[in-house]
Amino acid sequence: MSVVSAAGLTSALHEILPRERVLNGEAAQRWGGSKRTPGVVVFPASTDEAARVLTRACEEGWTVEPAGSGTWLWSESAASPPDLVLSTSGMVRVVEYDPADLTVTAEAGITLSALASLITPQHQWLPLDPPGRSHSLGAVATTGVSGPLGASWGGPRDLVLGLRAVTGDGRPFSAGGRVVKNVAGFDLVRLLIGSRGTLAFVTEVTMRLSSLPEVDHTMLVRGDSLDELADAAARVCALSVTPAAVELLVREMPVGGRRMEAVLAVRVLGGRERVEAETAELRVSLADFGGLTRLAPEEADALWREVRHFEDGAELVLRLSINPARIGELIGFAQVLCSVGDGQCDSTRARLAVHAGTGVMRLAAPKLRVDAGWDERMDDLLGSLAERDGTLTVTRAPAPLRARLKGRDISVVNGELMSGLKAVFDPSGILSGGHR
Repeated sequence: MSVVSAAGLTSALHEILPRERVLNGEAAQRWGGSKRTPGVVVFPASTDEAARVLTRACEEGWTVEPAGSGTWLWSESAASPPDLVLSTSGMVRVVEYDPADLTVTAEAGITLSALASLITPQHQWLPLDPPGRSHSLGAVATTGVSGPLGASWGGPRDLVLGLRAVTGDGRPFSAGGRVVKNVAGFDLVRLLIGSRGTLAFVTEVTMRLSSLPEVDHTMLVRGDSLDELADAAARVCALSVTPAAVELLVREMPVGGRRMEAVLAVRVLGGRERVEAETAELRVSLADFGGLTRLAPEEADALWREVRHFEDGAELVLRLSINPARIGELIGFAQVLCSVGDGQCDSTRARLAVHAGTGVMRLAAPKLRVDAGWDERMDDLLGSLAERDGTLTVTRAPAPLRARLKGRDISVVNGELMSGLKAVFDPSGILSGGHR
């Protein structure tokens, strides 16, 4: 945070926004955690207001953290709180929706559930299922996060057609458009998807929609071991059928003598004849794994809700990825990281969700007390991933643990390129772009 006081920030921002849309003190606390309360939280109601706030912030040198509804703000991971959090919560209008075009443009603060309530009566849906609760459309776009449906429907990079945003120095701009084929030249949309607010503050998003499937079935295979179900998941992914999601769930890791519950969930969507044909092929392929059990609709809803919410309350969340054909190896790496190691590790429980179709695993540990061998196991994990062209992303971690992980990033980033982009979009470097 800069040397400006919260009172000074509040006074300056009252020149731009009404008092009720500028929070400070205790009212701002939930937007940064008790140890890292931001100076001020502001809620612009339009792109123009956001531009005015960012113009002033750039002039004054205030640090800014873009946010949606605040459900992905894990600010304790950063060195210091931002001067202000800039939230899209006050921007929830639907700008344009024509069901015949299968596209919708909405302000970035609208939640996925609110958007679903608009398009479902038109027998349409947005096939995005990111982890968590009540996420805003803008946050999903700028984090680029997808869930089990990503293997068949794609993620935000595939479904976002256009954006409206404001640069770090207050310049509004548009990228992409409202039709599927709209890109000519450099694709700014894909650049901003996943940028986590480090380049610009997104205010509007145009999404590609799909017709609501006629049939939505979820089938389950239960197994005694992760390895067994990993083989089953790999077999499903190699079939000619195209399931909407192939998810390997671990509801309890084998830590401290606890037993686990491992299930393979296969979701099939589409017309009735197609679903019946694909289900028949899946049953034949998985017969030697104990067969498939079709879940009742309410049971299926509960299972996919569990997948979305499995990170809730976790102190540590890691995202690991590898070639989908090697998910069995990925599971083994995660087991070693969270193993008791002859009683040395004080871990209580870790949860796993593996999006088998994309080779992505999410590991969530509610309480992970790191023992003396944890650093070595993490280094082994990173080495194994690097050898296999895999990646690891720290989605959430306590500040001390994040500090220990710093410098262990195995992804390759072109520093010169990133610096150049930052200089164009955020010349004063005020956008912190923390998790939303």
